[in-house]
Amino acid sequence: AAALPLGAALLVVGAGRPLPIPENTDQTYPFFSHAEYCYLTELECVDGVIAYDPRDGQWLSFVPTVTEGERVWEGSTQLPGLPLPEFAGWLAARPGRAVAQLGVPRPDIPLDSALNARICEHFHHARRPKDRHEVEFIRAACSASAAGFARLRNLIRPDITERALQIELEAEFFRAGG
Repeated sequence: AAALPLGAALLVVGAGRPLPIPENTDQTYPFFSHAEYCYLTELECVDGVIAYDPRDGQWLSFVPTVTEGERVWEGSTQLPGLPLPEFAGWLAARPGRAVAQLGVPRPDIPLDSALNARICEHFHHARRPKDRHEVEFIRAACSASAAGFARLRNLIRPDITERALQIELEAEFFRAGG
């Protein structure tokens, strides 16, 4: 946050929501958190929000409460953070402050396009240098990728399907720590 020219503005980063499959069902496309949210939290969290107030220097994570149905039918577990409904109170306790948004903008917060563009530009530059943790994460991903593709070299033959190769590739990624 120190690399961002927020001044007194609040920073809100939204993970986003699943996109419905356009067949009038309750099904959605597979969900992935917005890259900016995922970068800051290392979490996949439908409708998650992280918020930062430069006046107190504290990051807060707001996450939905997992329902019994989500636990049973989807295998969901409760992510760490404050209950998502508390976000509205956090925001209301800071009236009159500009709000910069990264990730998926919240529909309940007015957009300040100029502020968002400026903060986004600085955020992208701040992400480029990698710390030790990020370098280790990238190395582990490279190692898992190399193991997966090495496995495919021994399996490729004229009668094998792409799906069978995909299964073996992804399984080897997981076996190698990916």
